[in-house]
Amino acid sequence: MTLDDFKIASITIEARYENAYAMWDAAGSCTKTISKIWPGTILKKAEPGEVALESSGLRVLTGLGTSHIVFRQPKSFEQHAEAISQTFQQWNRILEIDEYTRLGCRVIYEKKYETPELANEAILDLGLVNLPTKKVFNIETTDNQNSFDVRYILGDKRSGTTVRVYQNSTTVDIDTRGAMPDLDRKHTKHTLSIDIDRYTKQAIPAEAFKVTEWLKGTAHLIRRDLPQLIGLAQ
Repeated sequence: MTLDDFKIASITIEARYENAYAMWDAAGSCTKTISKIWPGTILKKAEPGEVALESSGLRVLTGLGTSHIVFRQPKSFEQHAEAISQTFQQWNRILEIDEYTRLGCRVIYEKKYETPELANEAILDLGLVNLPTKKVFNIETTDNQNSFDVRYILGDKRSGTTVRVYQNSTTVDIDTRGAMPDLDRKHTKHTLSIDIDRYTKQAIPAEAFKVTEWLKGTAHLIRRDLPQLIGLAQ
């Protein structure tokens, strides 16, 4: 199993900074400017400390002390690089941000399986879990309600990275009214998920931060280091 067997479920880019009080006077112009960077977005939230724009698969939130961009099922890190860069430039200018106190990039990969048992077996095959064949705490280790969640917390003074590998089952309601009234409205998705959260620990001058280079670096580190960390094939 390689990383190419997984699809990107989401990418979240988060920026934290000292409260940008300029937002109270510039919320309207900031929202208008950012909406032009992301055509098709509509205003979903407008509060004194937060303004959110959304479209299918995208959420851009501008906040008093935290802003973020969330992509659902993007094709790659590079897909929206230019728009991300423009958004950070406008945050710097309109919110008058001098430095970022924390920057984070969280990526979730998913590989689908027909059953949770198969997803659990995939985790066991990676060699991350030592599971006895006999009962543990009076529970059969083969029970279909078992799940595994392996976490690595890595870091130094400058940055940190948290990696989680886990089996995940989510149930969603599907609107089947009308043409298919007899179809089961509930659909459950079983996945082997890999959650990678890379973040800074030291303040970075806003003008010096190159978000596209940082994202490229994150993608490179994931490709280079994740396989050896969790047992994926190269």
